[in-house]
Amino acid sequence: MTRIQCALRLLAALLLSASLCARAELTFDYRVSVYWVSFADLSFSNANARYDVHVDVSGQDGDQFTGYRPSVRTGQVGFSWTPGTYSGTSDAFLTLSHLVDPGSSGAAVGDLALSGGTRGAYDFGYDTPAADLGSSFLQTGTASGHRVLDFRGGGNGLLDAGNLFVLVVFAQGDWTGANASQLQLLGINPAFNVTDNFSTYNAALDATIFTASALSDGSATFGPDLQFRLLGEALPVPEPQPVALLGAGLLAMLVISRRRVRARR
Repeated sequence: MTRIQCALRLLAALLLSASLCARAELTFDYRVSVYWVSFADLSFSNANARYDVHVDVSGQDGDQFTGYRPSVRTGQVGFSWTPGTYSGTSDAFLTLSHLVDPGSSGAAVGDLALSGGTRGAYDFGYDTPAADLGSSFLQTGTASGHRVLDFRGGGNGLLDAGNLFVLVVFAQGDWTGANASQLQLLGINPAFNVTDNFSTYNAALDATIFTASALSDGSATFGPDLQFRLLGEALPVPEPQPVALLGAGLLAMLVISRRRVRARR
């Protein structure tokens, strides 16, 4: 074998290797996270956050990402993960395989691949009943003399640097106008531009809307880190107990009796 033949074979091997590496990459172009926060009453019984995510993916036909792991809360219920359509198109060439349901571990796993085209998407979602802010997006409690419902979330990662991350939240009920002080925005990643800060009430949905967006920095932890609190019904004022009333009455009678004795002297 001549030196030229060896060089050509080496070049071919390098080109093949580069091609295989390129074909193993997918680009995550766009993400929207949507939350529906609902509850049975203003004591926030049966509070739940429905979480739905859509992610657009592009690349070359045959590109893949094996062992892909979206972040999932451990208190999730009804997890689903399905292929979708690339936003604004009819392209749906992304396939999902070897899916592992996260159960209560939060460890969802799947293999992504483009087959027959260059663009597609996936959608996943689940419910999180109120629990603690580690396993759920919601936590109930009391503060400022009211029942409260705390939210913390927004999702993170799943995007390449410079691509758009959109967050939409629907909070059940009308939290605008006279009720605006009952919804407190506690925090959000300053990289996000807030376009509607719970200022719009949609009567058809019976929900108040929050929207924000940002360009991702490409890290696995990048996300809105949204935190807000809903103030519900006022806590009842404890009524005096009979024993306490009796004690107060006896004390008053004792004071009056002593004053009378002193007056006689």
